[in-house]
Amino acid sequence: MTTGERLEKERKEKKLTLEKISDILGISYQAYRKFEKDLCYPSAETLISIAKMYNISTDYILCLSEDKRKYW
Repeated sequence: MTTGERLEKERKEKKLTLEKISDILGISYQAYRKFEKDLCYPSAETLISIAKMYNISTDYILCLSEDKRKYW
């Protein structure tokens, strides 16, 4: 599973739209869509915001771990 696939899966599990996520994060709809399509990666600041919003670890999002638990 790729980073984008994980982001899309988490968003859909929370029943959130791309528009809602981008509003929460303060980024454009297109920017978040690019993350889900693996066209680019979020900045470190945005990555941390995403992890906190979904209550999962950044390592999980980046496919460095299969463990979703957060470490902050």
